[in-house]
Amino acid sequence: MNTNNAFYQHIVPLSMEDHAEYKILENANYNFAVDTSAVYLTSTEFSQASKVFPIVFVEQDDQIQPAAVLGLEKHHNVFVTDRGSWTAKYIPAYIRRYPFILAEVSEPEKDWIVCIDDQSSVLNKEQGVDLFHSGSVSEYTKNKINFLKSFQQASEDTNTFCEYIKELNLLEPMNAQVKMNKGDDLSVTGFMVISKAQLQKLTEKQLKELITRDYMMLLYEHLSSLTNFSVLVDKIAAQRIIEGQSSYE
Repeated sequence: MNTNNAFYQHIVPLSMEDHAEYKILENANYNFAVDTSAVYLTSTEFSQASKVFPIVFVEQDDQIQPAAVLGLEKHHNVFVTDRGSWTAKYIPAYIRRYPFILAEVSEPEKDWIVCIDDQSSVLNKEQGVDLFHSGSVSEYTKNKINFLKSFQQASEDTNTFCEYIKELNLLEPMNAQVKMNKGDDLSVTGFMVISKAQLQKLTEKQLKELITRDYMMLLYEHLSSLTNFSVLVDKIAAQRIIEGQSSYE
């Protein structure tokens, strides 16, 4: 399960020179995310996301990251329709920031620059919201930049949270065999969840620290979200029925 730069194709720095004439078809459709079965999630999103998606943890480059599971089959997001509509009540911030992204530079000192996926289907020169206006970034782009900054701060806070639960050895692999009513069963692997057994072994001091840092609530929201796997199963089953009916039309 890989969530690194999902659906980004060609990331370049945003500039007046290259993008002055471009517009964004914001929320026109979410076809860019149709092949994404999991996406990075910040800890600030757990409260809302846990009501819709299973929240799991993945390890990439020796770093633990939370992820919202969007589908049980590889390259299949069950929350995006054939017409590109998003059907869930919540849209992860990682998706909402697209096609923008911050890129880290280290020279002359560590900093972040605003970039954009210039191959994105929502980017064009004919219709949408202007990226630039009267020789400077538009209000729309300013708002997006502020959103990127907030997302980056939330990501740093999330890293701190994940490092702490890793330090406490609270994570365990979860491999699930999903039984479908018809057709092949689905194997869901490659992610981790909080171990209730390990959680019960924590000392009073460690538990108090989790509560003080507001991490305990995040753990409960994560564990509660796992019931949403049944929602994914139901969606896949319904989509297979529709596909089966279409094949006979």
